[in-house]
Amino acid sequence: MTSIRNVGQPRKYSAQPGQARSVLAGIFQTGLDIHGYEPAGHTARSHSHESAGNHMTAPEIRRSQPMDCLLLVPLWERSVRATHSFLTETDIACYRPLVEEFLAGESLELWVLTDSSNVPIGFLGLSAHAIEALFLEPVYRRQGYGRCLVQHAQQLRSGPLTVDVNEQNDAARAFYEALGFVVVGRSPLDETGRPHPLLHLRRPA
Repeated sequence: MTSIRNVGQPRKYSAQPGQARSVLAGIFQTGLDIHGYEPAGHTARSHSHESAGNHMTAPEIRRSQPMDCLLLVPLWERSVRATHSFLTETDIACYRPLVEEFLAGESLELWVLTDSSNVPIGFLGLSAHAIEALFLEPVYRRQGYGRCLVQHAQQLRSGPLTVDVNEQNDAARAFYEALGFVVVGRSPLDETGRPHPLLHLRRPA
């Protein structure tokens, strides 16, 4: 069994997030589901990904580097298109420049999950105790990597974790609830005023 290793140098971030973060609070969550959950104590395992054209061993979680942004924005869009079926093309076009700003800025503590070639296949964004972003390439979903990213977040933060998900994203809600998060609030609109209600979840330490 292989384990995810944490490597790389820290990227600067501010504990005071900007507008882009609040706008994307709910939409910036992957459509992971309960099939991506593994019991506590498990770590990421080696998998054969015929559709990805490689055999993945010992994936790593490292701090984001400036050059990653060019890869993370299209990764975000591929993930959203695979998991957020309720979004329109207009929605995606609206969010895309905000995501670019979000990832290029310093409002997040950004961690990247990479394959054996150091190519990002997922990423995690933290601000204080809030998971503000968690996305995976569609081909790597349902294999335990989402759970590993949440576990990594908990290792970095000793207290409770919080996360916002779109109410329409049933799979994401099931994923987080399987990891011990509970709904503690609801907002009827997202921060852009679009009719995508947000559920606010929290997991005790």
